[in-house]
Amino acid sequence: LGWCADQGVAVALQTHGAAPIVVLADGVRTRIEVPAVEVVDTLGAGDVFHGALAFALATGADVHEAILGAAVIASESVRHEGALTWVND
Repeated sequence: LGWCADQGVAVALQTHGAAPIVVLADGVRTRIEVPAVEVVDTLGAGDVFHGALAFALATGADVHEAILGAAVIASESVRHEGALTWVND
């Protein structure tokens, strides 16, 4: 994350599965907790996280709210088998 900041990136983040997401925004490092869920299948969780994050940011969400929302959605996705079976629930 420090390298990203050194390159002029205003916000950088790093996920760690079920562990907190580390965020570096404007030189301030914070952690965002990930919801605790029973994990069935992690296939596609990163794609779900990034898609939800991109959508939230594109529709005007605050960066930290967008990250938290993406974590919630990705956490829901891992509770189901397969990459997309959870979408219909």
